[in-house]
Amino acid sequence: MKAAIVIFAFLSNAWCVNAQTVYSVPADSRGNRLTLTIANESKTSPAEGLVVRAVRHQPCLTFASDAQTLKAIGASKETDVTFTFDVGRNARLNEKDTLVFQVTDKQGSAWSKSVIVQYSGPTVFKLDQNFPNPFNPSTRIYYQLPVQSRVSIKVYDILGREVGTLVDGTQEAGYQETKFEAGRIASGVYFCRMTAEPAQGKGRYSSVKKMIVMK
Repeated sequence: MKAAIVIFAFLSNAWCVNAQTVYSVPADSRGNRLTLTIANESKTSPAEGLVVRAVRHQPCLTFASDAQTLKAIGASKETDVTFTFDVGRNARLNEKDTLVFQVTDKQGSAWSKSVIVQYSGPTVFKLDQNFPNPFNPSTRIYYQLPVQSRVSIKVYDILGREVGTLVDGTQEAGYQETKFEAGRIASGVYFCRMTAEPAQGKGRYSSVKKMIVMK
């Protein structure tokens, strides 16, 4: 008799958002862990030569390894396999994504398991350090908005003089980025200042990061 495989899934660092078992996973997150329990329901035959693969997912996901080989699972036994993955900043917020995993054995039999996730957005305002830093001639500035906001990002020299406006307008909630070109300015220390005011409600966020242009 052939092995009879049943697959169960558990996604850590996430939470179920409704009865449909849709797991909420933060965008721009690292080290998320998804554990699949592979159960052999056959009472007489072991499951041998099993390979577990992630066969479907959005490009915003990066798996540490998208395939793993398991040792034999005895009759009426089970084992766990864990996939670790990162979620990029480009994940589509609040949209559902179906991850599909497939288990195959050495006879060519296959079983699959689907896991539905939804990528959640930031909950606080934040201006990250630019990267690279020091830089020449350009650098990326990453920031996040929990709600739609009026955003201003400007660069100043060490004397407080404005040398460039990178962002000035209303932006949607999410993970954002902009680019700073320093080809026309001298080497030295500069400051990136971000302010954000929610389009709805009160409050004002402000943050400053030091940047170094090295030519």
